[in-house]
This record gives sequence, C-alpha cells and structure tokens, in this order.
Amino acid sequence: MTVNLLPLLGVRPAIGRTFEPADQQGERPRVALLSHFAWQHRVGGVADVVGRTIRMDRHPVTIVGVMPASFRFPSTETEMWVPLVLSPDERRSFGSHFMSAIGRLKPGVTLADAADEMKRVADRLVEFNPPSRGWDVLLFDLHDYTVDGVRQSLYVLLGAVAFVLLIACANVANLLLARGAARPQELAIRSSIGATRGRLLRQLAVEQLALALASALAGVLLAAWLLRVLLAMLPEALPAHVVVGLDARVLGFALLLAVFTPVVFGLLPAIHASRPDLRTLMSGGGRQGTAIPARRMRNGLVVAEIALAMTLLVGVGLLIRSFAKLTTQSPGFNAERALLAGVSLPTDKYATGEPRERFLAEFLEQVGRLPTVAATGISMPMPMVNDFNSSYEIEGDPQTGDQRPVTLFYAVTGGIGMPCRSRC
Repeated sequence: MTVNLLPLLGVRPAIGRTFEPADQQGERPRVALLSHFAWQHRVGGVADVVGRTIRMDRHPVTIVGVMPASFRFPSTETEMWVPLVLSPDERRSFGSHFMSAIGRLKPGVTLADAADEMKRVADRLVEFNPPSRGWDVLLFDLHDYTVDGVRQSLYVLLGAVAFVLLIACANVANLLLARGAARPQELAIRSSIGATRGRLLRQLAVEQLALALASALAGVLLAAWLLRVLLAMLPEALPAHVVVGLDARVLGFALLLAVFTPVVFGLLPAIHASRPDLRTLMSGGGRQGTAIPARRMRNGLVVAEIALAMTLLVGVGLLIRSFAKLTTQSPGFNAERALLAGVSLPTDKYATGEPRERFLAEFLEQVGRLPTVAATGISMPMPMVNDFNSSYEIEGDPQTGDQRPVTLFYAVTGGIGMPCRSRC
C-alpha cells in the first residue's frame, strides 16, 4: 500500500507507528505492519514487537506497528502490510493494470463529478500513452462495491426475519386476545369500583410493555450468542472490513421494536378487553361467552399466521431447491478428491526462466512421490480464484494496439510430474 492509505481510511495502528514517506523509498520494503492475528499467533503477542526483525522473501523487514483487531483490509487473511515500492521503470509503465486506487471525495463533490474528472484524466493519458486507448476509469462507492456480493442475500435474510417477526406478532396478538377473554370479570370489577377505561388501557399497556421488554432482553442475549456461532461458522460470508456486532444502533432498534410491537399488535386486544359488559358479567356470575368481534379477530390472526408461514415455507423450499441444484452443477472438470495449495517464490532467487522451471519440475516430482497423491499439476494463477488477461492476434489477421482482442487465461503445466495412477 502507499503510505497515505491508512490516513485516508482513518485508521491508526494499535501499537507503534504508521508508514512514513521515507518508508516508500528504496528497492524493497524495509518495514511492515502486522495484523492483530499475526501479532498474537506468529510472534506470540509479545509487548516489545515493535523493532523486531522478520524475513520476507529472504530479506530482513522491521516491524513498526500492529494494526487493531477490527482492521481486516482488504481481507481477513491479510496478516501484513508493507509500503508500495516501485522502481523508476514501474512508475513509467502503463500496461499492467494490477493496482486498485481508493480516494475520498471532497465535501460537495458527488461520485458523478469525480467520474467526469477521471474521464478527462483518462483522455489525457491516451495522449501521453496511446496504448491506453480503450481503457476506462470506473468509480464505485467503496461500501457498495464491497457489499455488492452479499447485499441480495442479506435482503433475502431480512425478508425471512420480517416474516418470522410478523408470525410471532400474530401469535402474541392472539394470545393477548385469549388472555383478555379469560379475565373479563377482573376488568369488570375494576370498572365497577371506579376504574376508567383509560386506566384499564394503561394497566394492560404496562403489562404488555413489561412482557415485551423482557422478551427483547432475552432476544438480545440470544442474538449475541448466536452471532458468535454464525461468524465462526461462516467467517468469509461478509466483507472483511464489515464489523458485525451488537452496537448502540442494534440495541436501539431492538428497543424500538420491543415498544412498537406490543403497541400495534396489542392495541386492539387491549381496547376490546377494556370494554367489559358489566350487566352480562354481573348477571351471569362472571361468565361471558366469547364475543363475535373477538372471535373474528382471532380467526383473522390465525389466517394471517398460516398465510405468512406458508409464504415463508415456500421461500425456504425454493432456496433449498436452488442450493441443491447449484451443488450438483459440474464445474467442467472432475473436482473429486482434488486439493489446492498456493506456492509463492521469491523473485530474486527464482526469477522467470531456468531457476523457476527447475523448481517447478522438482516440486511436482517430489509431491508426486507422496503415496497419497495420484497426480500433480500447476496452474498460474489459482484456478477458480484469479485469472490473467492478455491481448492476442490470429495468424493471418494481424492487428495492432487496442484493436487486438483480449482474453482471460491460465498458465498450466502439461505432462510434467507424476502421471495419473487412478481415475482422475
């Protein structure tokens, strides 16, 4: 990263210092920042970690700081950050397109304004470097860009939770109606000795609110426990920089929902229960048949519960069916009993050419000798993870510059290493 990225993101190390402009000079990075995980698990969480030396690509690197545990940019697997050091030739190169830029807009500047300005920059770059013709600058909101892959899934989850909440609310309203039907004599006695309808409503509202707050507290405690379980089961389900937890906003929403739900779904039962028929109750010895409006309300709530439950059930069934079909789709090759491992070679020792080819051949041969390995091969980059792109031309149809078509490709070994000794 460039030395100004951390200040741009508004993040400071938990221990030590951040990068300085002098750290970006020289042939290779000489300093590094460790992640909180690397500090705890790689160097034992020692207090005097700043100033220690580690080796990266066989070169000594000094640790100058440790980042907070919440900083996981750009992924949860990142354990170290080093300054971006570019040679003079790399600074004059315009053809690689391997870096990503992050910027912060000035006050009053919109994303569209920034896109127009970057379009003008791209046009001027073509004048300076003609092969850049055809390349555009695309700007995205950082939050939208990082959550785009999970936004739809979270909306589906939100919808499912909303259905469950509505079913629970209908259940609570039905229970409140049934409870109100069981205590008409109590309310009639209170009314006969002077309790006004407003006082009866306040009594019922306080009872419902106390029950709702107790339920909300139990729900928050259960959510805190289940959240740890879900994040442990699916650590990569959400973007790395998104911190999932129960903060003041979540607790405030839970409190608002706990107050709003009984008011909305308990208001009609409370109004019905606060209007007892004193003559019928007193003449009938405290017995009162279930009123027709109450029965209709309960029947309506039961119908609503069944409809919501069926909708939720159909949605879950469709999701399960879609997931089952996805798991049975063939990726185009036999992935059974296949393992994937990454290997990173120091460029100063294994430069492109004979040393690297010799290492690859020896690596495949030694791995192929393992008794549990049936076949070996190498792909660069990682298959199904990254890819390379390059322009090409067709023999007999020469094209130059930006007219050449571009394709994605993998560089793979063919016939190197142990042959397949079983079905593969």
